[in-house]
Amino acid sequence: MPPSTAFWFQDTNLTSFSATVGDPVYLDMRYTTDASRMFAGCSSLTELNLSGVSAPLVENIESAFDGCSSIKSLDISCFDGAPIGNMMNAFYGCSQLKWLDISCFDGAPIVDMLNAFYGCSKLTELDVSGLDISRVTDFSGVFYGCSSLKTLDLSELDGRKIKTLEDTFNECSSLTSITFGELFTCENVTNMKNTFRQCKLLTSLD
Repeated sequence: MPPSTAFWFQDTNLTSFSATVGDPVYLDMRYTTDASRMFAGCSSLTELNLSGVSAPLVENIESAFDGCSSIKSLDISCFDGAPIGNMMNAFYGCSQLKWLDISCFDGAPIVDMLNAFYGCSKLTELDVSGLDISRVTDFSGVFYGCSSLKTLDLSELDGRKIKTLEDTFNECSSLTSITFGELFTCENVTNMKNTFRQCKLLTSLD
Protein backbone atom coordinates (compact mmCIF):
# COMPACT_ATOMS: atom_id res chain seq x y z
CA MET A 1 0.00 0.00 0.00
CA PRO A 2 2.58 2.55 -1.16
CA PRO A 3 2.06 6.34 -0.93
CA SER A 4 3.65 6.60 -4.36
CA THR A 5 3.29 4.66 -7.59
CA ALA A 6 5.32 7.25 -9.49
CA PHE A 7 7.44 5.86 -12.33
CA TRP A 8 6.27 2.30 -11.62
CA PHE A 9 5.78 1.22 -15.23
CA GLN A 10 7.57 4.07 -17.01
CA ASP A 11 9.20 3.15 -20.34
CA THR A 12 8.20 -0.50 -20.13
CA ASN A 13 7.08 -2.54 -23.15
CA LEU A 14 3.58 -3.20 -21.84
CA THR A 15 1.01 -3.67 -24.61
CA SER A 16 -2.03 -3.92 -22.32
CA PHE A 17 -2.73 -3.59 -18.64
CA SER A 18 -5.94 -4.52 -16.87
CA ALA A 19 -6.74 -4.17 -13.20
CA THR A 20 -10.48 -4.71 -13.12
CA VAL A 21 -12.57 -6.58 -10.58
CA GLY A 22 -11.73 -10.29 -10.90
CA ASP A 23 -8.49 -9.77 -12.79
CA PRO A 24 -5.39 -11.55 -11.46
CA VAL A 25 -3.55 -8.22 -11.35
CA TYR A 26 -4.21 -6.51 -8.04
CA LEU A 27 -3.03 -2.94 -7.77
CA ASP A 28 -3.49 -1.45 -4.32
CA MET A 29 -3.58 2.35 -4.58
CA ARG A 30 -5.83 3.04 -1.61
CA TYR A 31 -3.16 5.13 0.10
CA THR A 32 -1.36 6.42 -2.98
CA THR A 33 -1.02 10.19 -3.29
CA ASP A 34 1.55 10.40 -6.10
CA ALA A 35 0.90 8.61 -9.41
CA SER A 36 3.08 10.87 -11.55
CA ARG A 37 4.70 9.29 -14.62
CA MET A 38 3.18 5.94 -13.63
CA PHE A 39 2.80 4.79 -17.25
CA ALA A 40 4.88 7.51 -18.94
CA GLY A 41 6.68 6.44 -22.08
CA CYS A 42 4.71 3.20 -22.46
CA SER A 43 4.54 3.76 -26.19
CA SER A 44 3.41 0.19 -26.99
CA LEU A 45 0.48 0.25 -24.57
CA THR A 46 -2.81 0.09 -26.49
CA GLU A 47 -5.27 -0.65 -23.68
CA LEU A 48 -5.30 0.38 -20.03
CA ASN A 49 -8.15 -0.41 -17.65
CA LEU A 50 -7.88 0.62 -14.00
CA SER A 51 -11.58 0.31 -13.21
CA GLY A 52 -10.96 -2.25 -10.47
CA VAL A 53 -8.54 0.02 -8.63
CA SER A 54 -9.46 2.47 -5.89
CA ALA A 55 -7.23 5.53 -5.70
CA PRO A 56 -9.20 8.06 -3.63
CA LEU A 57 -6.18 9.95 -2.25
CA VAL A 58 -4.18 10.64 -5.41
CA GLU A 59 -3.18 14.28 -5.75
CA ASN A 60 -0.56 14.12 -8.49
CA ILE A 61 -0.98 12.57 -11.95
CA GLU A 62 1.62 14.72 -13.69
CA SER A 63 2.69 12.94 -16.90
CA ALA A 64 0.95 9.77 -15.70
CA PHE A 65 0.14 8.72 -19.29
CA ASP A 66 2.61 11.00 -21.06
CA GLY A 67 3.93 9.40 -24.23
CA CYS A 68 1.39 6.57 -24.36
CA SER A 69 1.24 7.19 -28.07
CA SER A 70 -0.48 3.91 -29.02
CA ILE A 71 -3.17 3.85 -26.38
CA LYS A 72 -6.70 3.63 -27.78
CA SER A 73 -8.67 2.69 -24.67
CA LEU A 74 -8.15 4.25 -21.25
CA ASP A 75 -10.33 3.77 -18.16
CA ILE A 76 -9.26 6.07 -15.33
CA SER A 77 -12.37 5.78 -13.18
CA CYS A 78 -10.06 4.71 -10.32
CA PHE A 79 -9.46 8.42 -9.66
CA ASP A 80 -13.12 9.12 -8.95
CA GLY A 81 -13.32 11.63 -6.10
CA ALA A 82 -9.55 11.91 -5.71
CA PRO A 83 -8.21 15.37 -4.79
CA ILE A 84 -6.21 15.76 -8.00
CA GLY A 85 -4.24 19.00 -7.91
CA ASN A 86 -1.60 18.40 -10.57
CA MET A 87 -2.52 17.03 -13.99
CA MET A 88 0.27 18.73 -15.93
CA ASN A 89 1.10 16.73 -19.08
CA ALA A 90 -1.22 13.99 -17.82
CA PHE A 91 -2.31 12.79 -21.30
CA TYR A 92 0.47 14.44 -23.29
CA GLY A 93 1.00 12.71 -26.63
CA CYS A 94 -1.85 10.18 -26.34
CA SER A 95 -2.25 10.60 -30.06
CA GLN A 96 -4.38 7.49 -30.74
CA LEU A 97 -6.93 8.12 -27.99
CA LYS A 98 -10.33 8.80 -29.56
CA TRP A 99 -12.45 9.07 -26.41
CA LEU A 100 -11.70 9.93 -22.80
CA ASP A 101 -14.06 10.14 -19.83
CA ILE A 102 -12.60 12.57 -17.28
CA SER A 103 -15.70 12.87 -15.10
CA CYS A 104 -13.66 11.26 -12.33
CA PHE A 105 -11.91 14.64 -11.96
CA ASP A 106 -15.14 16.54 -11.39
CA GLY A 107 -14.70 18.93 -8.49
CA ALA A 108 -11.03 18.06 -7.92
CA PRO A 109 -8.98 21.07 -6.71
CA ILE A 110 -6.84 21.37 -9.84
CA VAL A 111 -3.95 23.81 -9.63
CA ASP A 112 -1.78 22.81 -12.61
CA MET A 113 -3.05 21.47 -15.94
CA LEU A 114 -0.36 22.78 -18.28
CA ASN A 115 -0.38 20.75 -21.54
CA ALA A 116 -2.88 18.31 -20.00
CA PHE A 117 -4.27 17.05 -23.34
CA TYR A 118 -1.40 18.19 -25.57
CA GLY A 119 -1.20 16.16 -28.76
CA CYS A 120 -4.39 14.15 -28.23
CA SER A 121 -4.97 14.47 -31.94
CA LYS A 122 -7.64 11.76 -32.31
CA LEU A 123 -9.99 13.03 -29.59
CA THR A 124 -13.23 14.07 -31.27
CA GLU A 125 -14.96 15.28 -28.10
CA LEU A 126 -14.01 16.08 -24.52
CA ASP A 127 -16.39 16.95 -21.71
CA VAL A 128 -14.59 19.27 -19.29
CA SER A 129 -17.72 20.75 -17.73
CA GLY A 130 -17.09 19.30 -14.28
CA LEU A 131 -13.51 20.51 -13.87
CA ASP A 132 -12.72 22.99 -11.12
CA ILE A 133 -10.04 25.25 -12.58
CA SER A 134 -10.71 28.17 -10.23
CA ARG A 135 -7.16 27.88 -8.84
CA VAL A 136 -5.41 27.54 -12.21
CA THR A 137 -3.26 30.48 -13.36
CA ASP A 138 -1.46 28.88 -16.32
CA PHE A 139 -3.78 27.33 -18.92
CA SER A 140 -1.07 27.03 -21.57
CA GLY A 141 -1.13 24.25 -24.13
CA VAL A 142 -4.08 22.47 -22.52
CA PHE A 143 -5.66 21.52 -25.86
CA TYR A 144 -2.60 22.06 -28.09
CA GLY A 145 -2.74 19.76 -31.10
CA CYS A 146 -6.21 18.36 -30.38
CA SER A 147 -6.78 18.52 -34.09
CA SER A 148 -9.94 16.36 -34.19
CA LEU A 149 -11.94 18.30 -31.61
CA LYS A 150 -14.83 20.08 -33.30
CA THR A 151 -16.37 21.97 -30.38
CA LEU A 152 -15.33 22.89 -26.85
CA ASP A 153 -17.74 23.95 -24.14
CA LEU A 154 -15.96 25.82 -21.34
CA SER A 155 -19.09 27.57 -20.14
CA GLU A 156 -19.07 25.90 -16.72
CA LEU A 157 -15.43 26.70 -15.97
CA ASP A 158 -14.21 29.43 -13.63
CA GLY A 159 -11.13 30.84 -15.33
CA ARG A 160 -10.92 34.16 -13.51
CA LYS A 161 -7.43 33.48 -12.12
CA ILE A 162 -5.90 32.48 -15.45
CA LYS A 163 -2.97 34.66 -16.49
CA THR A 164 -1.55 32.65 -19.37
CA LEU A 165 -3.36 31.24 -22.40
CA GLU A 166 -0.29 30.62 -24.54
CA ASP A 167 -0.88 27.84 -27.11
CA THR A 168 -4.09 26.81 -25.37
CA PHE A 169 -5.95 25.98 -28.60
CA ASN A 170 -2.97 25.97 -30.94
CA GLU A 171 -3.38 23.55 -33.89
CA CYS A 172 -6.98 22.70 -33.01
CA SER A 173 -7.53 22.66 -36.74
CA SER A 174 -11.03 21.10 -36.71
CA LEU A 175 -12.43 23.33 -33.98
CA THR A 176 -15.43 25.32 -35.18
CA SER A 177 -16.68 26.81 -31.92
CA ILE A 178 -15.60 27.51 -28.35
CA THR A 179 -18.15 28.47 -25.71
CA PHE A 180 -16.92 30.52 -22.77
CA GLY A 181 -19.04 31.25 -19.71
CA GLU A 182 -19.28 34.45 -17.72
CA LEU A 183 -16.69 33.16 -15.23
CA PHE A 184 -14.12 32.45 -17.93
CA THR A 185 -12.88 35.99 -18.26
CA CYS A 186 -9.61 37.33 -19.58
CA GLU A 187 -9.29 40.18 -17.10
CA ASN A 188 -6.06 38.80 -15.59
CA VAL A 189 -4.60 37.32 -18.77
CA THR A 190 -1.21 38.75 -19.74
CA ASN A 191 -0.06 36.15 -22.28
CA MET A 192 -2.15 35.02 -25.25
CA LYS A 193 0.68 34.06 -27.57
CA ASN A 194 -0.51 31.63 -30.26
CA THR A 195 -3.75 31.02 -28.35
CA PHE A 196 -5.84 30.32 -31.47
CA ARG A 197 -3.02 29.63 -33.95
CA GLN A 198 -4.01 27.27 -36.79
CA CYS A 199 -7.66 27.20 -35.70
CA LYS A 200 -8.59 27.48 -39.36
CA LEU A 201 -12.23 26.43 -39.02
CA LEU A 202 -13.05 28.46 -35.93
CA THR A 203 -16.08 30.60 -36.65
CA SER A 204 -17.61 31.10 -33.20
CA LEU A 205 -16.22 32.41 -29.91
CA ASP A 206 -19.04 32.88 -27.44
